[in-house]
Amino acid sequence: MGIKTTTSIRKAAAGVAAAVAVTGVTLFTTTGSAAAAPMGQGRVMLCSQGSYSSMLSFHWPDPPGPATGGRAYTTLVAPGTCGAWNIPKGSETVEVMGQWHTSVNQFTLGTFKATSESNPGVKVYTKGTTGNAAASAYFEMKRT
Repeated sequence: MGIKTTTSIRKAAAGVAAAVAVTGVTLFTTTGSAAAAPMGQGRVMLCSQGSYSSMLSFHWPDPPGPATGGRAYTTLVAPGTCGAWNIPKGSETVEVMGQWHTSVNQFTLGTFKATSESNPGVKVYTKGTTGNAAASAYFEMKRT
């Protein structure tokens, strides 16, 4: 539901920033009260609580991975909003990314393991700012 699969990714200096081509994908936006509700098995919610937009990238192990290259991306979630998706079947790692205010380039905040089969539901909150080369940007993850 609402995930775009793509292989277009370029890593930038120090492996921190990545420019990702993301096209139109359906986003399920939720309110603050929905952010407090538990997620179901195989679901993930992303809430951008920092001063920047954020997104998730789902990774498949190599091989087998899907024919499109082993990654699927959510849409960007604007600051102060949340989005929720099903974790794609077969993916094992979730990468949390933020987007710079001044460009379409993204930077990596970190990763965690989650699958659609074993995950009880995950909530991810991105926080901080992109100031000082995103040194204060971070994320928190809670299994529900």
